[in-house]
Amino acid sequence: MASSYELGYTYNVSVTVRNEGTASAGPSTLKVYQNTTSTPGGALLHEQAVGALAPGQSTNISFTLRPGSTCSIHVYCKFIFVADGDNVVVESDESDNIYVKSMLRAR
Repeated sequence: MASSYELGYTYNVSVTVRNEGTASAGPSTLKVYQNTTSTPGGALLHEQAVGALAPGQSTNISFTLRPGSTCSIHVYCKFIFVADGDNVVVESDESDNIYVKSMLRAR
């Protein structure tokens, strides 16, 4: 994603989801939120099914994203990508499931 975005436009997004663990991970859901903080929540922009992944395996997911009006003009907004967004995969470390991208709302 770019460093800024405009309301009403759609953006092509490509995400890699990787199983960093030593055990297989069952199917899950990638969720993308738009929020004024780095905390998951706010406006849910996208949900995407992710198939089961063997240890060390990854999958690339591409989709379009249309940011909402959650953030004000000329303010940095957070886009939060959450692997296993429904928390269905049992993991020893949940801390690596979130990626945050800050983008300036241009208009």
